[in-house]
Amino acid sequence: LNEFKAMRVEDFQSWWVRECSRCPLKSPAAVPASQDEDNPAALALAAAAAAAAPADVGLGRVILEARLSCREDIGIDVILEQPVLQLHLYEREVDAARCFLEVHNELAPRLVRRYQQPLSRWLQSKLQAAPQDIAFNKHTVEGDLEEILRCHGSGV
Repeated sequence: LNEFKAMRVEDFQSWWVRECSRCPLKSPAAVPASQDEDNPAALALAAAAAAAAPADVGLGRVILEARLSCREDIGIDVILEQPVLQLHLYEREVDAARCFLEVHNELAPRLVRRYQQPLSRWLQSKLQAAPQDIAFNKHTVEGDLEEILRCHGSGV
């Protein structure tokens, strides 16, 4: 069990170094913590950097950016507080959809339930249709929540 945990830690560290070298961030959270665990100053600096870091730093770079609107059937635009959904490399589509609806736009639970599955299916379809350079550059798409609900609303 301990050997498995050590291997997982090594895998995560190598992934982190690879991602940081590929897409360097300008925040102090991008700097990996010092390996010297006996140094209290280094631990305090690492803790401060982690506290100042956005919650999605560990999810990798943005691979898909969706600009979304919500136009109701009668033609009224519902203004979303945050119209941009960003899907990160190590993030599931369903988690990105839930976070976009629930956290970033503070929609009511019934609306989150209504849009979450269709939105995650739509994100999956956009990822599958993305060009091959998605490995190096983020792919940008646009969509409307009501249209997504009509096209991807039925269970698969």
